[in-house]
Formats: sequence, structure tokens, C-alpha cells
Amino acid sequence: MVLNRKIKVGDEVESKCTKCKKITFHTVESMDGDNILKVICKVCGSKHKYRPPKKEKEKKKTLSEKRILKKAKENEEKWLELISDISEEDAKPYLISGSYEVGDLIEHPKFGKGYVSEIVGNKMVVTFKDGDRKLIFNTEKK
Repeated sequence: MVLNRKIKVGDEVESKCTKCKKITFHTVESMDGDNILKVICKVCGSKHKYRPPKKEKEKKKTLSEKRILKKAKENEEKWLELISDISEEDAKPYLISGSYEVGDLIEHPKFGKGYVSEIVGNKMVVTFKDGDRKLIFNTEKK
């Protein structure tokens, strides 16, 4: 369908063909003012009433998708609140052999910046933008 031009008899438009059961190009056969009345299918040659192609509806989000988005937003807000008072220059690179304390800002090569929330033994819970993760530390690589 030509957008910036007034449509007239003989022009090509997209329409749903009743015989092809698809949206195809049609030639405008008759009009009433600016309204297209009849068209002829360029694929099968059938003549029928103009049926404009339906706009694709935006897919509704399922309940689980909504929950995931809500959880992701909550995680990001929590993460932003935790790291807001810490300078980005203070971020330590994450190393398995490294030593960390609660309140440290770390830079993980895969997950990005994270806040050390909890430490139990040689494991720490780190809050990243996409959620909490348990990481090991203070351990020698084998």
C-alpha cells in the first residue's frame, strides 16, 4: 500500500484474499470517495470486497513471563541500591583465590559488577544486576 499518496482505481494494495486465504497484492477496482470497495487479486484473479490486512497483535505476556520481568526489576533495584554508595574504582576483580569481605564491590568477568552480601566459609553470596549468585573464593586453583 502506498503511504504518502492518495489511492485511486488501478493502484496496487495489500488485501486479504478470500480465495487464496492469504494477504496478497490486489488491484483496486472500485472506490467510494477515499474508501476502497472492490479489489482483484493479482495471484488468483478473484474479485472481492476489500479486506485490509490485520495488524499483528502484540503477544500478551504469560503470567510466568510477567513474574520473571517483575523479579528482574526487583533484582536490579536491589543491586542499584547496594552499589549506589560505592565508587566503581573500588571494584575488585573476582578471583577464586581472592579474599573478600561483606560490602565489597567485585567485578566478575561474566556477570559484571556485584556486591558481596554474605559470606559462609569459602562461599559468598554476591548480588549482581540479574540476581544473587554463590561464588567460591579464597581457594587455590587446581
